[in-house]
Amino acid sequence: MRKMDKKRDNTIVAALTQVCHVAQDEGNGFQWLTHSVNYQNFPDSLTVVCVYDELPTESVKIAMCHLIQDSLMKQAIPLLNPARQIQFKQQTSK
Repeated sequence: MRKMDKKRDNTIVAALTQVCHVAQDEGNGFQWLTHSVNYQNFPDSLTVVCVYDELPTESVKIAMCHLIQDSLMKQAIPLLNPARQIQFKQQTSK
């Protein structure tokens, strides 16, 4: 990973960590989130996966999308296609 990519990744992690804290405080079954990115195709390749106890309602999904977009945009990281780049999954039991 190039130095610039590492710096950008740290910025993404910091922004998404704040999103995590806010989402956990809302008590809507949110568990955690993760991201993946190919820096050769950034920012279009950035994907955020949000994991919940149960799949969230549409209103929760919309609120979470706005929260993620706002947090990343504050760091000058736009999501070009949020409907594709933000995914919602149900936590699977072990």
